[in-house]
Amino acid sequence: MLRTPQTPAKTYVLEPDNASFESRVELWLAGFGEQSVVTTDEIVAAVDRVPNHQLEGLRGIVYDPERVTQELTPFPEPWRFRIKGAFFQSQRCVVVYDFENRERFEHILYHEIGHYVYQYILDSFQRKHWVTQLYPASQFVTDIASRNACEDFAESYATYLCEPRRLLQIPKKHAFIRGELFA
Repeated sequence: MLRTPQTPAKTYVLEPDNASFESRVELWLAGFGEQSVVTTDEIVAAVDRVPNHQLEGLRGIVYDPERVTQELTPFPEPWRFRIKGAFFQSQRCVVVYDFENRERFEHILYHEIGHYVYQYILDSFQRKHWVTQLYPASQFVTDIASRNACEDFAESYATYLCEPRRLLQIPKKHAFIRGELFA
């Protein structure tokens, strides 16, 4: 079970200018006071880069460096690495465990939000297109992306937000993410 506070430390209401009530997203952040790498303003700015409709239903983003355990790394031998974040479907919550700097924090954050978007925002036709057309037929932005279609989407989504020029090297994936999610 995810260890999170009963009451969120802070709740942020993210909304565009002239937003209606329907476009508001309430998202709580917890645990980030225990680190000094990114400020609250940097966290909010990073989350603000994600369109609100892609955050609807996501409950929170938590920093919990003590939570990561070996049970979260059931990967085959070639894939042994330290997990830096996770998306917990049952809680609809992103947990960040470790990051060295603001850029790494943003990539981990967007990668985990990418898992949320893949599971809850893409419709079945979009997911099927990614799995059957885009994942098997192109290169990958990272080694992690080559693991499976979901990891490929999450890494491509994070790269689109952090290093869009890099994803341009894979035009079909860039076009899909831009056209389906950021148009």
